[in-house]
Amino acid sequence: MLKQIPKSDINLRPFKVYKTFEFTQNAITASLAYQHTGSIDTLTESELEEHGLYHQLYSMYYRDPHNPFTSYGDILPISESFNSITSQRYLDGAAYVLPIKQKYYGEGIKPGSVILNSNVTADISVDDTYGNLISDTNVFTLISLNIESGIFTFVDIQGNQNSLTFTSINMDDGILVIQGQTNNFINFTANITDDLISFIGIIEGNASIARNTIGNVFYSHGIITITKGIDTYNANYFDNYDLQYKSTNTIYENEVLLIVGEDEFNVSTNPTATIATNVITGSISTTFEGIKKTTYSDNYQLPSFNTYEYSSSVDPTGSFIAPYITTIGLYDDNMDMVAVAKLATPIKSTPDLPVNFLIRFDT
Repeated sequence: MLKQIPKSDINLRPFKVYKTFEFTQNAITASLAYQHTGSIDTLTESELEEHGLYHQLYSMYYRDPHNPFTSYGDILPISESFNSITSQRYLDGAAYVLPIKQKYYGEGIKPGSVILNSNVTADISVDDTYGNLISDTNVFTLISLNIESGIFTFVDIQGNQNSLTFTSINMDDGILVIQGQTNNFINFTANITDDLISFIGIIEGNASIARNTIGNVFYSHGIITITKGIDTYNANYFDNYDLQYKSTNTIYENEVLLIVGEDEFNVSTNPTATIATNVITGSISTTFEGIKKTTYSDNYQLPSFNTYEYSSSVDPTGSFIAPYITTIGLYDDNMDMVAVAKLATPIKSTPDLPVNFLIRFDT
């Protein structure tokens, strides 16, 4: 027995799911993108690859990052100088590119899920959900360090002047405790001669302090780049690293409302409901006359709607006229079965009340 389901009774709801992946340098090898000068005719094969990768990187992500028509990737919509050392997208003459295979990130890397630990530089970086790879290494220009008041004043990488209050500084162990921060700050050093102060740790809850952006994450393409300090402290950043992130995939919840009316699916397909059997001779006759008011001799046993009220009250199996529904099959337009729903408890379909079934499955 089949019934066509109206489109208004079919709902499709998408929702995103995430899976955590962890990789090291043994699984994904970083590539060097380098802008070689001179004629490309004189470059070696490896230099040509580095040169081509650099220009592909520049054209897709760094040429004009605030133009949505010519650039890819998420970027924080703020006013800033183009391709300067303090901008979100900065590409000098070289970069390291860490490409992740599409099967490992699905529809894209989940923003805010990247944790990159370089065991070479002892640097831990996280993404800020806008494609910026933020390092926990802080290097500031020191203005003053007042031990008595517990305040040090500094200028960040973008020239913003800020002050932080510290509760203790251990110069021997390089530990700094900042008031109002739950993170640990280590490797603290203060170079009074060069007016520099540095420590490792992510400062939370202070948006006025510009954080150290060392590269970018392009979520939809599964690409992580290191663009700053390639010639100095980040020269071997990916030689030994640990990477953790979450992939994204969209799952669709299909919801189908099936309404069984009072006059639908209430006739049993059991042969005993439509076949009359002579209990004396054993002869069988097929008839649907039982639906009408037809009289048979006492030798024949044939159910009819006339005796439904009584028979259904003593019917434990649902084989008499009104059946139990145990399984629902869904078919496409070509009559191919696409899903089967099994009911936890058989539901009896009666000619008195409609029965509604709500079917959910994910695709």
